[in-house]
Amino acid sequence: MGRALVSFVQKQPAARGLGWAFLSKGMAMAVLEALIARRDFTKTDEALADYILEHADEVVRMSVAELAERTYTSGAAVNRLCRKVGSDGYRAFRVDLTTDLERRRAGAGVSADLCVSTGQSSVDTMTSVASVFRKAVDETFSTVSPMELRNAASTILRSGRVVLYGGGDSAVACEQFANDLKRIGIVSVTAYQYGGLWSATRMARKGDSALFVSYSGALIEGLSDHVRAVRDAGTKVIYVTSGELDAATKHLCDHLLQLPAGEDIVGSAGTFFSQMTLRYALSSLYATAYSIDTETNDAHRASVVSPDWTR
Repeated sequence: MGRALVSFVQKQPAARGLGWAFLSKGMAMAVLEALIARRDFTKTDEALADYILEHADEVVRMSVAELAERTYTSGAAVNRLCRKVGSDGYRAFRVDLTTDLERRRAGAGVSADLCVSTGQSSVDTMTSVASVFRKAVDETFSTVSPMELRNAASTILRSGRVVLYGGGDSAVACEQFANDLKRIGIVSVTAYQYGGLWSATRMARKGDSALFVSYSGALIEGLSDHVRAVRDAGTKVIYVTSGELDAATKHLCDHLLQLPAGEDIVGSAGTFFSQMTLRYALSSLYATAYSIDTETNDAHRASVVSPDWTR
């Protein structure tokens, strides 16, 4: 996986030169590119970078102590590297790495697991994509608990505000869900929208709900401080993930929408399966909330319908 990941990143425009331009302008280079570029790296930094690139899907779940032990370095060395690649410490690095991996999956084109071949017809390509979408919907339908779905929908309907957390593809799914909630008068805040993660977290109050969306689950574990902060404020916590969360992290949520784990965090160049599972689960959550009080929601939706030209 590591060599394939390095090869894949090096083929991207930013890794061929744009990344250095970003740095020269004071902008942050994506962590994967920074790990490969190795600007001002020591021998210890290089050894750490090699391990992270080779085991990226494992590192996003490791503690700083585990990574230091695996690389025969120290926690201080790990944190120094994290800051060199633009992250504010190791916990922030795990979040940045997860987001970067998901972003690269989204931008990489058609996944090889779609059985796409050079020169195949557009009909065959559409058929392959459709089969992945059907599989995603069928497996999500079988995996998500209907009771958990309805309980989570009831919690959202009772909320004064919904705070949405997601990175990469999950952030896109959150934005779509926020737009749905607007139709039935539910105020939402997208935590990553303007980079104000802690600002959004500090808004959470008793009577609100917080939705943490991460296909792999790594983002949820990386944001455990935020989960605890909103929970301490009296906010209800909902997870939407396919990941196998540790017991302590799972204990912090009120509702869990468990998705099917049909796609690797970095194993697929495309994200058709995970995108569809996220969208289907969140659309079902919205539709369930809508169905609980259709009369009120019909009236509110009618009052906020956009003009035809905006659709």
